[in-house]
Amino acid sequence: MGRMSDVMKKMRLQSHEQGPPCNCTRLKCHEAINNEDRKSVLQKFNNLSTNDEQNAYLCGLITIIPAQRRRSRQTEEEAKIHTAAFSYKVRVKREDVIEITVCYKAFKSIHGISKSKLEFLQKSLKENGISPKDRRGKHSSQHRSIKEDFYNAVYNHINSFRARKWHYSMHDSKRKYLLEDLNITKMYNMFKEQCPHVRVSYDTYKLIFNTKFVTNLLLNYNV
Repeated sequence: MGRMSDVMKKMRLQSHEQGPPCNCTRLKCHEAINNEDRKSVLQKFNNLSTNDEQNAYLCGLITIIPAQRRRSRQTEEEAKIHTAAFSYKVRVKREDVIEITVCYKAFKSIHGISKSKLEFLQKSLKENGISPKDRRGKHSSQHRSIKEDFYNAVYNHINSFRARKWHYSMHDSKRKYLLEDLNITKMYNMFKEQCPHVRVSYDTYKLIFNTKFVTNLLLNYNV
C-alpha cells in the first residue's frame, strides 16, 4: 500500500494537462510562446518530483505588484479592496533561458493548473512571501501525543481484563485466555462506556488487541 500511495502521488504530479489558448489581445501569450515551447514547459513542470517543488517553481514565476488604493463608491463593508496585483512569467529555453510575461489565463493554461491552485499560491505569497509547503500526511507533535493517549487508554483497558492459564497445556506456556463470554465486540462496547471521551474506532481497538496482545492473550473463540 505504501508503494501504491507513492505511485499515485507521482501520477498526480505528472497529470497536468495544457489548457485552451487565452486569446489574449494585449500580450498575445500563445503567439509569444509557440506550441513546442508550451509542451516543453509543461513536461518539465510535470517532471518535478514533489508538490513542494512545483509550488516553489510556480511562485518563482509570480511577482507581487502593490495595487494603488482607489476611492470606492461603495460602502466600506461592500467594497472589495485589493491589496496586491500579480504579474506572471513563463520560463522557456531558446538559445538561452528566457522569461516571457503572460496573462493570468495563459499562466494557468500552460502549466495545467486550476484557478483554486493559483489562488492558493497567491495567498501564500501575499501572507508569507514564500511558496506554501505540502502538509498532507504530516502531523504536529500535539496530534501524535493525543493519539498516544488514545492508544494507552485502549491498551490499559484490554490489560484490565482477568485472564487465566490453560491448564491442559502439555508444556509451560505464558499464554492466557480471556473468559468464555468475552469477544472483541463486547470489549469494545465496554470501552466506549467506560471511556466515552476517547474516540477510537472498533477497527483501531481490534488492531491494538491483535498486535499487542494476541501472542500472550487469547480469546476462547474467534470473532
